[in-house]
Amino acid sequence: MLETAKITFLKTFKSVAKNSPVTLIQIGLGIAIHSIVLFAPQALLFHPKLITPPRLELYRIPTSFLVLGISTLDVIKRAAALYYWQAPLEAMYAKHSSTIDDDFTEKEEKIELGPISTDFVKILVTSMSFISVTELLLFSSSNTTKTGSILKIFPYTLYPILEHAMRWLWAMCADERQTVKIMEFVRLEPVLVPLAMLVMDGFGTWTATLKGLATAIVVGQVLQVKRWNGQPAVKWFYVISNQWYVWIRKQFQK
Repeated sequence: MLETAKITFLKTFKSVAKNSPVTLIQIGLGIAIHSIVLFAPQALLFHPKLITPPRLELYRIPTSFLVLGISTLDVIKRAAALYYWQAPLEAMYAKHSSTIDDDFTEKEEKIELGPISTDFVKILVTSMSFISVTELLLFSSSNTTKTGSILKIFPYTLYPILEHAMRWLWAMCADERQTVKIMEFVRLEPVLVPLAMLVMDGFGTWTATLKGLATAIVVGQVLQVKRWNGQPAVKWFYVISNQWYVWIRKQFQK
């Protein structure tokens, strides 16, 4: 049984390494950073006052996306989220996406990183840039800047917003014919998964969900991200959202 579990893990690891190398690197860096700076992650986190003059600690922008969370539980949950939502999205852009044979054995197979997709890297970098600029604009337009209380803001990681952006982009691009199992007994179309996850979380992540959605729409439109069948992702999502709006409106009119 232990050997079977080991082979299953190695097959999964090899599949992610081959089809989603960037995601695997993110998971590795996130876990490594958490292990190294477990008691002082604040030095790597985002803070609008610290990345602008006179401090100009610009390194906080990329590092704030690499810090998956403050607690070990957060890091584990977000590493899992990278595997479940971002890895499939990256695999769509893999030039030689492939599955691992069922007769895989530890001795026969060698684990190697697959080629990195420049298109996916563009999506990732553009998402990070949009999130960073948006956070700065939100803080600069808030009352905290006028009162000076912005200094009291605790440094935070920007990864949760990126996680939701990747989840929304995956939901927009995934094949709607392939349903996703939630809580072992409910099957949903991919486009409904981000909303289901929001409800399951008790709406505690609604701000990150909305920011992630905004990021996904802007990045998807700017880079003309395509769905699995070549259809523009944002255009398709607009049609689906409009259908939701019409249906909800009818329910209230009954």
